[in-house]
Amino acid sequence: MSFGPYFPTMNNPLDNTIALTPTENDHFYKFQYYLSIVPTIYTDSLKALKSLDSAESASTAGMFSTHAIKTNQYAVTSQSHTVPEQSVPGVFVKFDIEPITLNIVEEWGGFWPLVVRLVNVISGVMVAGGWAWQMYDLALEFWGKRGRRGDGMGMLGTPQIEKKSWD
Repeated sequence: MSFGPYFPTMNNPLDNTIALTPTENDHFYKFQYYLSIVPTIYTDSLKALKSLDSAESASTAGMFSTHAIKTNQYAVTSQSHTVPEQSVPGVFVKFDIEPITLNIVEEWGGFWPLVVRLVNVISGVMVAGGWAWQMYDLALEFWGKRGRRGDGMGMLGTPQIEKKSWD
């Protein structure tokens, strides 16, 4: 089930859906689907998106362009249960068309924005690694001091020399 032209990366939730009753004796069964439909424009160019917005028309002339497709996506929730014999069994679909339009624009930012993003990622990994190393070092220092309290070592790792008083 789809609403509008096909787009290769679009996933329709009800594709290849099969609904069966749990037992053979359930003759009065109700399958109900609630669909929330969102108008969607897929494009690879902001210019194509702007031209589609400016050329709003009821005909299909504005539906397709070489760089844009106007279609619809939907989300679905379902409910199914046995109904009494006085009720109507069947498959029911309720639609709700959302009052917003989703614009999906695929753009290639270029080489330099890619380099900036890579530098940011590498810098973030280095900062996180530095924090992890500092935490590790603090933990070793903390646990190391606790273990050295009674071993006669000084703060710098040298043996403590007791002062002897000559009375």
